[in-house]
Amino acid sequence: MNDFLTVIWKELRELRSLQGTRPGLLRLGIVVGLFGVVLPLQHGPAWVVSPASMFVIGWLALFLTGTVIPDTFAGERERHTLETLLSMPLSDRAILAGKTTTGVLYGWSLAIVAYVLSIVALSQHGGQGWILPRPLFAIGAVTMGFLGAWLSAGVGVLVSLRAATARQAYQTLNISFLLIILVPTLGFPLLPVSWRRAATAGLAGVDDRILLLVLLCFLFLVDIAIAFAASRRFQRARLILD
Repeated sequence: MNDFLTVIWKELRELRSLQGTRPGLLRLGIVVGLFGVVLPLQHGPAWVVSPASMFVIGWLALFLTGTVIPDTFAGERERHTLETLLSMPLSDRAILAGKTTTGVLYGWSLAIVAYVLSIVALSQHGGQGWILPRPLFAIGAVTMGFLGAWLSAGVGVLVSLRAATARQAYQTLNISFLLIILVPTLGFPLLPVSWRRAATAGLAGVDDRILLLVLLCFLFLVDIAIAFAASRRFQRARLILD
């Protein structure tokens, strides 16, 4: 646990130095302001009271985590500090878990800030009192954001372990998530009409809580599988030689 907390402390300091500059804070403010104020005011109360809010927060957490997680190992390799880190008396598990957890906390916390800000902005703008989401959707948004951040962190670490530079890691990660999004989106219309009708009718008849639970369980299992793959791929001796 001490090793784990030491890695998190180190990563937070580096994250502050990389993201704490004026351009970095400006970009971060634009993203949070866009999803926390501008878009919610354009869409109205539906932004927080509809099930779509869960997917928005999940995607935002995934995106924000993806902006920092490729730097975990590829950035250290590019700055020639990876050898120093790996030579420290820290366990492999602490290094991997500490770097991954820091990225998750970064993306997830900012996504939640944007979510809360959207509720405040809509409530103050309408002048009709607080506009609150259903408890099911609020819990779903928080959980979806957490699992989305872990998905991005897991895939990002896998990419960063083998990428030569942070830029290469960013590009590979973006292409990976683009394929994840495009394949289902473009593939569903290509299915036979009878299949699409059956799928739509089947989903329409299922309770929202069941659908949410199945989706969250699926994301959880995917996150566990990716985390296991990352732990197997993290080989200290091989990273030093690379």
